[in-house]
Amino acid sequence: MSFFHWIGDLYGTSNKYFNNKRNLLVRSLIILLTIHLLLNSHGFIPAALNLGIGVLLMWATAIKRDKYRHIFLAQSFIFFMFAASLMDLTFLYYLSFLYPLLFIVVFLLPNPFYLNVYTVFSAILLLKYNTEGFDSFEGNLIVLLANGMVYSVMLYLIKKLSRKNEELKKEKETTKTILSLMPEPVIIHTVDEILYTNQEGIKMVGLEDESEVLGKSVLDFLHKNNHRTYKEKVPVILDGTEIARHNEYKVIKTTGEIIDIECSSVPINYEKTPALITVVHDVTVKNRATDELILNSEKLKIVGQMAAGIAHELKNPLTSIKGFIQLIRDNQVGKDKEYVDIVLTEVERLNGIVSEFLFMSKPQMIQFKNVNIISLMIVVLKLLQPQAVMNNIIIKNEFDLNVPLIKGDENQIKQVLVNLIKNAIEAMPTGGYICV
Repeated sequence: MSFFHWIGDLYGTSNKYFNNKRNLLVRSLIILLTIHLLLNSHGFIPAALNLGIGVLLMWATAIKRDKYRHIFLAQSFIFFMFAASLMDLTFLYYLSFLYPLLFIVVFLLPNPFYLNVYTVFSAILLLKYNTEGFDSFEGNLIVLLANGMVYSVMLYLIKKLSRKNEELKKEKETTKTILSLMPEPVIIHTVDEILYTNQEGIKMVGLEDESEVLGKSVLDFLHKNNHRTYKEKVPVILDGTEIARHNEYKVIKTTGEIIDIECSSVPINYEKTPALITVVHDVTVKNRATDELILNSEKLKIVGQMAAGIAHELKNPLTSIKGFIQLIRDNQVGKDKEYVDIVLTEVERLNGIVSEFLFMSKPQMIQFKNVNIISLMIVVLKLLQPQAVMNNIIIKNEFDLNVPLIKGDENQIKQVLVNLIKNAIEAMPTGGYICV
């Protein structure tokens, strides 16, 4: 087995074993022992440059790999050409300068082992010509081990930070996805600037693309009458001194239409910026319905007042008519007296109907009492008998007189019975029979 085959075997075996154990420190030690056999003579300046590239590479690989890929690639080739032109290279030395190109592999296939190889090798090159305090291999090895530990810790922290950044990025994307699926407009904003809005928020103001909304002020879309209220409320909500629930504003759409909105906001930290996340509910339809109810209520109030006036005007002549009929009744006998009683009853009913108009202005409580429905039916039949005779209709009474009393309002029950009999009479214009 050749020397290089032995190196390759040791490299591969140790990498496989210790990669499974995830022990960066021990892997660094094996790398140091392996590479130390290759060191003969190297320059301090190329080694220092190589070390700098290694440190930058760790940072770029973990955090900014895609952004700085081409910069480090160009730097590697420039370094190789610079070192080759300054030194009289042996074959092994020339081969060692190809080692910085390892960072291309690290960029394409990031791996902690490759990164350790690169950075520790750079430290060896630097220490080979800058270790006046150490005269032996053991002294160099102690320093190299210390550097290996530092790089291992740095690598661990950088990888951990990178994973955390990825988790935060995924969490942010998930949050945005959830907000975009909400049926209500959601806006993330500061006092002066809109930082995010979902598609419903864009539609609410009459726009189509978020670029037309982001960066603008909320005040650009609020009615000027709400500007002062907004400027007073938002800072105290951001400070957490006030909870914002159901604050109402007017929004002016790009079409000029004004809509009413109801907002609830809570303070958050959005991309390291204190902001508010506001959920918006369009209450235009509800407010218009409320306005219509108020308007109808006012109309009903006016109608009620008119009804009360009419009722009072009608009551006066009805009172006079009732009085004169009562005088006539005293001089009547037989059928004539019975008919006069019917007229008096109808006057009373008319007076009751007029009184019902008063419900429009001042509703009265229904007076429930025990009512004899048979007595009411007899009165109603006598009342409508003349109308039945005129329409050639015969009314037959077949109801049981022993019916128990019921609880109800006498006037309203009587009105129901009148309507039933009148409807029956009007349904038979050519005559017929009504059986009660």
